[in-house]
Amino acid sequence: MSGQADLLGHVATHLDMVATALAIALLIAVPLGTLSGHNGRLRPAILSIFNVGRVIPSLAVLALAQPLLGVGFKTAVVAITLLAIPPIVINTDLAFRGIPTGAIDAAQGMGMTFWQRLARVEWPLAIP
Repeated sequence: MSGQADLLGHVATHLDMVATALAIALLIAVPLGTLSGHNGRLRPAILSIFNVGRVIPSLAVLALAQPLLGVGFKTAVVAITLLAIPPIVINTDLAFRGIPTGAIDAAQGMGMTFWQRLARVEWPLAIP
């Protein structure tokens, strides 16, 4: 019975770690991906940086974070967050670039501000 309790405790810790890292990664990556999807001048720089981040192995991230943060929950959260940011940025950029221009033009024609267009038209179309 003690083995099962240990396993459940470790699973709960792991889920907490991943949920924390994902929440932090979303807070960082979604605005960057949105910016990249809307700004053609910044897109190449943003996507280049995060495409490089996609090829860094997870073990290397852990090895670099360990001397700075030690071993434990915080180190794992930092490493998982750093590994989660690039795909979220890239996919958010792709989602915004995949929105039909007709929908954006219609929203502008109706007189929507940038933030109204973002909240009422672009986000609902980009989320799927």
